[in-house]
Amino acid sequence: MSSEIHARQQLAIGKKEQRKLENSRVCIVGVGGTGCAVAGLLGRAGLGLILVDRDIVEKSNLGRQILYTEKDIGTLKALAAKKNILAANPDAKITAITDELKAENAERFLNTDLIIDCTDNIAARFLINEVSLKKKIPWIYTGAIKNEGMIAIFSGAGKPCFRCMVPRVPKAGSLEICSTAGVLGPLPSVVGSIAARSAIEILLGHSENGKLLKIGDEFEMLNIKEREWCDTCKKEFPILTGRENLEKSMQFCGAIVLKSDVPFSEARKRMKKNSKIISSSGTAIVSEHKNSRVIPLKSGKIIFRNVR
Repeated sequence: MSSEIHARQQLAIGKKEQRKLENSRVCIVGVGGTGCAVAGLLGRAGLGLILVDRDIVEKSNLGRQILYTEKDIGTLKALAAKKNILAANPDAKITAITDELKAENAERFLNTDLIIDCTDNIAARFLINEVSLKKKIPWIYTGAIKNEGMIAIFSGAGKPCFRCMVPRVPKAGSLEICSTAGVLGPLPSVVGSIAARSAIEILLGHSENGKLLKIGDEFEMLNIKEREWCDTCKKEFPILTGRENLEKSMQFCGAIVLKSDVPFSEARKRMKKNSKIISSSGTAIVSEHKNSRVIPLKSGKIIFRNVR
Protein backbone atom coordinates (compact mmCIF):
# COMPACT_ATOMS: atom_id res chain seq x y z
CA MET A 1 0.00 0.00 0.00
CA SER A 2 1.15 3.57 -0.63
CA SER A 3 2.18 5.05 2.71
CA GLU A 4 1.57 8.54 1.34
CA ILE A 5 -2.15 7.87 0.68
CA HIS A 6 -2.68 6.79 4.29
CA ALA A 7 -0.14 9.08 5.96
CA ARG A 8 -2.66 11.32 7.76
CA GLN A 9 -4.81 8.40 8.88
CA GLN A 10 -1.76 6.50 10.12
CA LEU A 11 -0.78 9.48 12.25
CA ALA A 12 -4.22 9.34 13.89
CA ILE A 13 -4.46 5.58 14.54
CA GLY A 14 -0.87 4.25 14.42
CA LYS A 15 1.16 2.08 12.03
CA LYS A 16 0.09 -1.24 13.56
CA GLU A 17 -3.58 -0.30 13.34
CA GLN A 18 -3.23 0.85 9.72
CA ARG A 19 -1.69 -2.50 8.82
CA LYS A 20 -4.59 -4.22 10.56
CA LEU A 21 -7.07 -2.28 8.44
CA GLU A 22 -5.20 -3.14 5.25
CA ASN A 23 -5.39 -6.85 6.13
CA SER A 24 -9.15 -6.75 6.81
CA ARG A 25 -12.00 -7.59 4.41
CA VAL A 26 -15.38 -5.85 4.45
CA CYS A 27 -18.46 -6.80 2.44
CA ILE A 28 -20.64 -3.85 1.41
CA VAL A 29 -24.07 -4.96 0.24
CA GLY A 30 -25.50 -2.28 -2.06
CA VAL A 31 -23.47 0.46 -3.73
CA GLY A 32 -26.16 3.13 -3.93
CA GLY A 33 -26.23 6.43 -2.05
CA THR A 34 -24.97 5.20 1.32
CA GLY A 35 -22.86 2.44 -0.21
CA CYS A 36 -20.99 4.89 -2.43
CA ALA A 37 -19.91 6.93 0.58
CA VAL A 38 -18.94 3.87 2.64
CA ALA A 39 -17.09 2.14 -0.22
CA GLY A 40 -15.31 5.30 -1.35
CA LEU A 41 -14.04 6.14 2.13
CA LEU A 42 -13.05 2.61 3.15
CA GLY A 43 -11.41 1.95 -0.23
CA ARG A 44 -9.30 5.07 0.22
CA ALA A 45 -8.56 4.03 3.82
CA GLY A 46 -6.89 0.85 2.55
CA LEU A 47 -9.43 -1.82 3.52
CA GLY A 48 -10.11 -4.83 1.30
CA LEU A 49 -13.66 -4.59 -0.06
CA ILE A 50 -16.25 -6.92 -1.55
CA LEU A 51 -18.98 -4.92 -3.32
CA VAL A 52 -22.30 -6.71 -3.91
CA ASP A 53 -24.84 -5.03 -6.19
CA ARG A 54 -26.86 -6.32 -9.17
CA ASP A 55 -28.21 -2.94 -10.29
CA ILE A 56 -27.04 -0.28 -12.78
CA VAL A 57 -26.14 3.40 -12.60
CA GLU A 58 -28.98 5.71 -13.69
CA LYS A 59 -29.06 9.47 -14.17
CA SER A 60 -31.39 9.84 -11.17
CA ASN A 61 -28.60 8.36 -9.00
CA LEU A 62 -26.06 11.08 -9.71
CA GLY A 63 -27.50 13.62 -7.28
CA ARG A 64 -26.50 11.53 -4.24
CA GLN A 65 -24.38 8.53 -5.33
CA ILE A 66 -21.01 10.22 -5.25
CA LEU A 67 -18.86 7.50 -6.84
CA TYR A 68 -20.54 7.82 -10.26
CA THR A 69 -20.52 10.25 -13.18
CA GLU A 70 -22.50 10.46 -16.43
CA LYS A 71 -19.92 8.18 -18.05
CA ASP A 72 -21.07 5.37 -15.73
CA ILE A 73 -24.78 5.52 -16.67
CA GLY A 74 -25.96 2.06 -17.72
CA THR A 75 -22.95 0.34 -16.14
CA LEU A 76 -23.32 -2.26 -13.38
CA LYS A 77 -22.82 -0.38 -10.11
CA ALA A 78 -20.39 -2.83 -8.53
CA LEU A 79 -18.09 -2.60 -11.58
CA ALA A 80 -18.34 1.20 -11.80
CA ALA A 81 -17.69 1.60 -8.07
CA LYS A 82 -14.62 -0.64 -8.23
CA LYS A 83 -13.23 1.28 -11.23
CA ASN A 84 -13.70 4.69 -9.59
CA ILE A 85 -12.26 3.66 -6.20
CA LEU A 86 -9.19 2.23 -7.95
CA ALA A 87 -8.79 5.55 -9.78
CA ALA A 88 -8.28 7.19 -6.36
CA ASN A 89 -6.33 4.34 -4.75
CA PRO A 90 -4.77 1.96 -7.32
CA ASP A 91 -3.54 -0.34 -4.52
CA ALA A 92 -7.03 -1.00 -3.15
CA LYS A 93 -8.11 -4.66 -3.05
CA ILE A 94 -11.66 -4.76 -4.38
CA THR A 95 -13.89 -7.58 -5.58
CA ALA A 96 -17.07 -6.65 -7.47
CA ILE A 97 -20.02 -9.08 -7.35
CA THR A 98 -22.87 -8.28 -9.75
CA ASP A 99 -25.28 -10.86 -8.37
CA GLU A 100 -28.22 -10.49 -6.00
CA LEU A 101 -27.80 -11.59 -2.40
CA LYS A 102 -29.91 -14.65 -1.57
CA ALA A 103 -29.93 -17.58 0.84
CA GLU A 104 -27.97 -19.79 -1.57
CA ASN A 105 -24.96 -17.47 -1.81
CA ALA A 106 -25.13 -15.31 1.32
CA GLU A 107 -22.71 -17.29 3.48
CA ARG A 108 -20.14 -17.27 0.67
CA PHE A 109 -20.46 -13.56 -0.19
CA LEU A 110 -20.63 -12.34 3.41
CA ASN A 111 -17.77 -14.41 4.84
CA THR A 112 -15.64 -11.38 5.78
CA ASP A 113 -14.46 -9.52 8.90
CA LEU A 114 -17.39 -7.08 8.76
CA ILE A 115 -20.62 -6.67 6.78
CA ILE A 116 -22.12 -3.26 5.98
CA ASP A 117 -25.73 -3.17 4.80
CA CYS A 118 -26.33 -0.35 2.32
CA THR A 119 -29.23 -1.97 0.48
CA ASP A 120 -32.62 -0.57 -0.46
CA ASN A 121 -34.14 -3.94 0.41
CA ILE A 122 -35.22 -4.78 3.95
CA ALA A 123 -35.57 -8.50 3.15
CA ALA A 124 -31.82 -8.67 2.49
CA ARG A 125 -31.18 -7.30 5.97
CA PHE A 126 -32.88 -10.27 7.60
CA LEU A 127 -30.62 -12.54 5.57
CA ILE A 128 -27.51 -10.57 6.56
CA ASN A 129 -28.63 -10.80 10.19
CA GLU A 130 -28.81 -14.60 10.07
CA VAL A 131 -25.38 -14.97 8.43
CA SER A 132 -23.95 -12.54 10.99
CA LEU A 133 -25.23 -14.60 13.92
CA LYS A 134 -24.34 -17.96 12.37
CA LYS A 135 -20.74 -16.94 11.60
CA LYS A 136 -20.33 -14.40 14.44
CA ILE A 137 -19.54 -11.57 12.03
CA PRO A 138 -20.34 -8.00 13.14
CA TRP A 139 -22.47 -5.90 10.80
CA ILE A 140 -23.69 -2.34 10.38
CA TYR A 141 -27.22 -1.51 9.23
CA THR A 142 -27.73 1.78 7.39
CA GLY A 143 -30.81 3.51 5.99
CA ALA A 144 -31.68 6.88 4.45
CA ILE A 145 -35.11 8.05 3.32
CA LYS A 146 -36.56 11.57 2.91
CA ASN A 147 -34.53 13.60 5.44
CA GLU A 148 -33.99 10.86 8.03
CA GLY A 149 -31.14 8.39 8.42
CA MET A 150 -30.40 5.43 10.68
CA ILE A 151 -27.31 3.42 11.60
CA ALA A 152 -27.34 0.35 13.86
CA ILE A 153 -24.43 -1.80 15.00
CA PHE A 154 -24.76 -5.53 15.68
CA SER A 155 -21.81 -7.54 17.03
CA GLY A 156 -22.87 -10.92 15.63
CA ALA A 157 -23.48 -12.28 19.13
CA GLY A 158 -27.21 -11.47 19.24
CA LYS A 159 -29.19 -10.23 22.25
CA PRO A 160 -30.20 -7.98 20.56
CA CYS A 161 -30.10 -8.61 16.82
CA PHE A 162 -31.83 -6.97 13.85
CA ARG A 163 -34.93 -9.17 14.26
CA CYS A 164 -35.27 -7.88 17.82
CA MET A 165 -35.63 -4.41 16.27
CA VAL A 166 -37.82 -5.49 13.31
CA PRO A 167 -39.58 -8.77 14.28
CA ARG A 168 -41.27 -9.57 10.95
CA VAL A 169 -40.18 -9.29 7.33
CA PRO A 170 -42.49 -6.67 5.73
CA LYS A 171 -44.18 -7.42 2.42
CA ALA A 172 -42.78 -5.79 -0.70
CA GLY A 173 -44.35 -2.37 -1.26
CA SER A 174 -45.30 -1.86 2.39
CA LEU A 175 -42.34 0.44 3.13
CA GLU A 176 -41.31 3.74 1.60
CA ILE A 177 -38.36 3.66 -0.80
CA CYS A 178 -36.30 6.45 -2.36
CA SER A 179 -37.89 6.12 -5.82
CA THR A 180 -41.33 6.99 -4.35
CA ALA A 181 -40.59 8.95 -1.15
CA GLY A 182 -37.35 10.64 -2.22
CA VAL A 183 -34.20 11.31 -0.22
CA LEU A 184 -32.30 14.50 0.62
CA GLY A 185 -29.14 14.46 -1.53
CA PRO A 186 -26.45 14.88 1.18
CA LEU A 187 -28.12 12.49 3.66
CA PRO A 188 -26.75 9.17 2.30
CA SER A 189 -23.21 10.56 2.43
CA VAL A 190 -23.71 11.67 6.05
CA VAL A 191 -24.97 8.21 6.98
CA GLY A 192 -22.23 6.53 4.96
CA SER A 193 -19.47 8.63 6.53
CA ILE A 194 -20.60 7.72 10.06
CA ALA A 195 -20.90 4.05 9.06
CA ALA A 196 -17.38 4.10 7.59
CA ARG A 197 -15.98 5.55 10.82
CA SER A 198 -17.87 2.92 12.83
CA ALA A 199 -16.46 0.21 10.56
CA ILE A 200 -12.88 1.29 11.27
CA GLU A 201 -13.58 1.36 15.02
CA ILE A 202 -15.07 -2.16 14.93
CA LEU A 203 -12.15 -3.56 12.93
CA LEU A 204 -9.72 -2.03 15.42
CA GLY A 205 -11.50 -3.75 18.31
CA HIS A 206 -13.85 -1.04 19.59
CA SER A 207 -17.11 -2.90 19.02
CA GLU A 208 -20.58 -2.22 20.35
CA ASN A 209 -23.86 -4.11 20.04
CA GLY A 210 -27.46 -3.01 19.73
CA LYS A 211 -26.87 0.72 19.32
CA LEU A 212 -29.15 2.68 16.96
CA LEU A 213 -28.29 6.21 15.81
CA LYS A 214 -31.21 8.19 14.38
CA ILE A 215 -30.32 11.19 12.21
CA GLY A 216 -32.88 13.93 11.59
CA ASP A 217 -33.06 17.48 12.85
CA GLU A 218 -31.02 16.12 15.76
CA PHE A 219 -28.80 13.08 16.38
CA GLU A 220 -30.28 10.57 18.83
CA MET A 221 -28.61 7.39 20.15
CA LEU A 222 -30.92 4.60 21.28
CA ASN A 223 -30.44 1.14 22.77
CA ILE A 224 -32.17 -1.68 20.86
CA LYS A 225 -34.14 -3.86 23.26
CA GLU A 226 -33.43 -7.59 23.37
CA ARG A 227 -36.54 -9.72 22.83
CA GLU A 228 -36.51 -12.97 24.80
CA TRP A 229 -38.59 -14.76 22.17
CA CYS A 230 -36.27 -13.88 19.25
CA ASP A 231 -35.56 -17.17 17.43
CA THR A 232 -32.61 -15.70 15.54
CA CYS A 233 -30.82 -14.80 18.77
CA LYS A 234 -31.38 -18.45 19.75
CA LYS A 235 -29.47 -19.43 16.57
CA GLU A 236 -32.51 -20.59 14.64
CA PHE A 237 -32.18 -19.43 11.03
CA PRO A 238 -35.48 -19.73 9.14
CA ILE A 239 -34.21 -17.99 5.98
CA LEU A 240 -30.93 -19.91 5.64
CA THR A 241 -32.68 -23.23 6.31
CA GLY A 242 -35.46 -22.47 3.81
CA ARG A 243 -38.32 -22.34 6.31
CA GLU A 244 -38.94 -18.65 5.51
CA ASN A 245 -39.00 -17.43 1.90
CA LEU A 246 -38.04 -13.83 1.17
CA GLU A 247 -39.27 -13.72 -2.43
CA LYS A 248 -42.54 -11.89 -1.59
CA SER A 249 -40.60 -9.33 0.44
CA MET A 250 -37.87 -8.51 -2.09
CA GLN A 251 -38.21 -4.95 -3.35
CA PHE A 252 -36.32 -3.44 -6.29
CA CYS A 253 -36.15 0.36 -6.10
CA GLY A 254 -37.74 1.92 -9.20
CA ALA A 255 -37.75 -1.26 -11.31
CA ILE A 256 -40.01 -3.99 -12.68
CA VAL A 257 -38.74 -7.50 -11.94
CA LEU A 258 -39.93 -10.72 -13.56
CA LYS A 259 -38.82 -14.33 -13.29
CA SER A 260 -37.47 -16.03 -16.40
CA ASP A 261 -37.07 -19.66 -17.45
CA VAL A 262 -34.54 -18.75 -20.13
CA PRO A 263 -31.02 -20.03 -19.23
CA PHE A 264 -28.50 -17.23 -18.64
CA SER A 265 -26.30 -18.34 -21.56
CA GLU A 266 -29.29 -18.23 -23.91
CA ALA A 267 -30.35 -14.81 -22.58
CA ARG A 268 -26.85 -13.50 -23.37
CA LYS A 269 -27.15 -14.73 -26.98
CA ARG A 270 -30.57 -13.12 -27.42
CA MET A 271 -29.39 -9.83 -25.92
CA LYS A 272 -26.41 -9.66 -28.27
CA LYS A 273 -28.67 -10.36 -31.25
CA ASN A 274 -31.58 -8.04 -30.46
CA SER A 275 -30.21 -5.13 -28.38
CA LYS A 276 -27.14 -3.12 -27.49
CA ILE A 277 -24.97 -4.53 -24.67
CA ILE A 278 -23.84 -1.74 -22.32
CA SER A 279 -22.22 -3.71 -19.48
CA SER A 280 -21.89 -7.37 -18.54
CA SER A 281 -20.36 -9.81 -16.09
CA GLY A 282 -20.62 -13.50 -15.34
CA THR A 283 -23.88 -12.96 -13.45
CA ALA A 284 -25.60 -9.99 -15.14
CA ILE A 285 -26.05 -8.43 -18.58
CA VAL A 286 -27.14 -4.83 -19.11
CA SER A 287 -28.72 -4.16 -22.51
CA GLU A 288 -30.52 -1.21 -24.06
CA HIS A 289 -33.69 -1.82 -26.05
CA LYS A 290 -35.89 1.06 -27.27
CA ASN A 291 -34.56 3.42 -24.55
CA SER A 292 -35.28 0.85 -21.83
CA ARG A 293 -32.72 -1.11 -19.82
CA VAL A 294 -33.15 -4.89 -19.71
CA ILE A 295 -30.96 -6.73 -17.17
CA PRO A 296 -31.08 -10.54 -17.12
CA LEU A 297 -29.51 -12.03 -13.97
CA LYS A 298 -27.97 -15.47 -13.67
CA SER A 299 -30.26 -16.06 -10.69
CA GLY A 300 -33.24 -16.26 -13.07
CA LYS A 301 -34.70 -12.76 -12.75
CA ILE A 302 -34.92 -10.00 -15.35
CA ILE A 303 -34.87 -6.36 -14.20
CA PHE A 304 -36.59 -3.78 -16.42
CA ARG A 305 -35.82 -0.06 -16.02
CA ASN A 306 -37.27 2.97 -17.82
CA VAL A 307 -40.08 0.83 -19.18
CA ARG A 308 -43.13 2.79 -20.36
